[in-house]
Amino acid sequence: MDNTRKLRDGVPSHAVDFVQRLVEPVLRLNAVDRSLALGAQAFGALIPLLILLATIAPGDRTMADELIDRFNLGGASADAVRNAFAVSTEPTSTTVLSVVVLIVSVLSFTRRLQRLYEDTWDLQQRGLLGTGWGLAWIVVLSIYASVHPALDDSVGVTGHIVISLAGAFALGLLTPYLLLGRRVPWRRLVFQAGLTAAGMLGLGIWSAIYMAPAIESSAAAYGAIGIAFALLTWLWGLGIVLVGAAIYGSPQMKWRAPPR
Repeated sequence: MDNTRKLRDGVPSHAVDFVQRLVEPVLRLNAVDRSLALGAQAFGALIPLLILLATIAPGDRTMADELIDRFNLGGASADAVRNAFAVSTEPTSTTVLSVVVLIVSVLSFTRRLQRLYEDTWDLQQRGLLGTGWGLAWIVVLSIYASVHPALDDSVGVTGHIVISLAGAFALGLLTPYLLLGRRVPWRRLVFQAGLTAAGMLGLGIWSAIYMAPAIESSAAAYGAIGIAFALLTWLWGLGIVLVGAAIYGSPQMKWRAPPR
């Protein structure tokens, strides 16, 4: 019987088509490799940027305090993070060269993220011409990283979840909007931003379950480098969220079009 809904080896054909639509862009756009590369570059660029922001921001909170709160660490794992991110009490100076290296590293991360959005939206790559938009995104990220902890301290658990979701949605909307040089109207990026917020919520739940014991065991086995391994794993998860939202929130998926 010639029917589009007949079984293919015991599986409905429409289910096979749906799975193919989900898997094909992941393979075509090298989603796993991209998420690994984004996580690795985030470790070398965003972590130093956040440490610098925590150092120059008013107040006594450090990067270690932020990580302890983020992953709900305590006991030996919290002590290990404090030791790994301990700031010297000796007077130090930030050289112009170190600031330039940091900016170049962060811009390298933004260009990789920019290419991801350009590929998923079928836009021409702008390369170095998009550097200005990358700098604008760094400013937005710096403001978000500075304001978000202060808001968290003033609300309860429910407020923390609401603020985190709202912040992830706003950042998920502004990131492709800026890195694509405003070539895509922000309204078309709303679904992608929603996927980013949902992915960050899932990453937060996974972090609450996995990160505390992972950091504790890694720190006990390898010391500070073990904490770096655990953070790389979390950043890989962040890369998966960004790549997944970029792929499945792009027009290439054609969610409103009927499957073949």
